[in-house]
Amino acid sequence: CRLLHRDVSVNNILFTGEKETVKGMLIDFDVADPIDHPNRDKRPNRSGTLPYMSIGNLKNNGVDRTALDDWESIIYIICWLGTLGINQHDQELYKRSYSLPIDKWRKGLPTEIADEKMIHMHANAIFRAFVLDNFVPYPDYKNLKGLADQLHIKLFANGMLSPRSQGTKPASSLDSAYPNPSSSSPSKFLDLDIDSSITDPFERRAKIADILVGQLLQVTQNAKNEALERIRSK
Repeated sequence: CRLLHRDVSVNNILFTGEKETVKGMLIDFDVADPIDHPNRDKRPNRSGTLPYMSIGNLKNNGVDRTALDDWESIIYIICWLGTLGINQHDQELYKRSYSLPIDKWRKGLPTEIADEKMIHMHANAIFRAFVLDNFVPYPDYKNLKGLADQLHIKLFANGMLSPRSQGTKPASSLDSAYPNPSSSSPSKFLDLDIDSSITDPFERRAKIADILVGQLLQVTQNAKNEALERIRSK
């Protein structure tokens, strides 16, 4: 729909099961922006719900907001529900957010939350250790965990991008505490035409947002098809 929602959260997603399918709806477009509007403010003020806000949104920095910010929010929603439980039964058993790294996604100043997310999201190995390894250990969460992992790879550790467009920190500032997000090196990176003087990986990815959105959509479409197959096979 070419809209930047700017407040994707668990409270703004509705879904219902109908026979052998599941339908969902995204609501509350009060702060949404049309991506293609010529007069759109590409760097609007901070908006959203803290645990699900993108890093750029939290920092309220100078990087253009794109659909990738909404996709980043979707990853945080999946991780939040996967860690704390989707239904009331699971949430009652796992009232433990205070002891987990993602508890820092909702406490403190927006910039402090952004700093925590930058650590957790920088590389896939770090993301798995800090976030995915804390998912509810029930079989039904295994597929949700895999979806979060694949979305994280496409957005933050995409092997089709050069290292300078991966992770959360400029390549020039990477150190031993933040290992290289991906060691893949295809002969033709998707970001080779981006000015090398741009070192912020968020800014670099924003310039090829449409390409990355296509990859993210494919991941979710595959997950949807697999989920429907599981529903129909029961």
